[in-house]
Amino acid sequence: MVAQAARAGSMGWWVTPLRPAWLTSRPIAHRGLHDLAAGRPENSLAAFEAAAAAGYPCELDVQLTDSGELIVLHDADLARVTGAARRSTTLTAGDLPRTRLFGGDQHVPTLAQVLERVGGRIPLLIELKRGTTANPGALVRGVLEDLGNRSGQYALSSFDPALLRLLRAERAGYPVGQISGLLKTQGPVRRLAGRTMVGNFLTRPRLHLLRACRPAVADRGRVARVAVCRSSPGRSSPPTTSGKPGSTRTTSSSTSCPMGSGH
Repeated sequence: MVAQAARAGSMGWWVTPLRPAWLTSRPIAHRGLHDLAAGRPENSLAAFEAAAAAGYPCELDVQLTDSGELIVLHDADLARVTGAARRSTTLTAGDLPRTRLFGGDQHVPTLAQVLERVGGRIPLLIELKRGTTANPGALVRGVLEDLGNRSGQYALSSFDPALLRLLRAERAGYPVGQISGLLKTQGPVRRLAGRTMVGNFLTRPRLHLLRACRPAVADRGRVARVAVCRSSPGRSSPPTTSGKPGSTRTTSSSTSCPMGSGH
């Protein structure tokens, strides 16, 4: 896509359109700049608007519902965010405006609504969550269609190597990252695969996002701030949180990842 790359200061990697500097040069607001007490729950339009107003890039989670909606929601069910014993993928377009987050006035948004609200003002790191969808290809194609020709900066990521391979097959023109971490809640095979990233020789991600970088903020619908992860070759130090942008350091095989305590 470009004939040359520029060295990114002392960060230790080459900046290209598929390895943009914003992923490591600025803090990233995990699920938006959310603060429940201020009426900005995680993954809400208000949280993304607050981040855009403050100039922070955002990470967000996207799932495909059974009815074909691309929703921005982290959990596989609604128990934590609404108190309802219901799978997130059963939500329909008509349900979304009525599905209020943490009892407030913010509802579960669609990806298109988030993109429209942000309007390209800040970069977005979009995590694709396979969940229980029977059609992961539709998830991948839907995200790419929603991004379309929108102006702005975007990167795509997933814990699921199969989704990354589908993104590669679709020739997604965005940075694509493999997320990893301890994966303590997963079975032994998936945990081993996730920790070792053995599938990378097939998926060939441009970025490695390490969930081991965990911000010391509340991720359960309480106050959240922007997290900054700092890493150096061979080890990771605990991240810090700040309301102001901070610096990050990365190696050629990892990138700053304020992904939070839940992936």
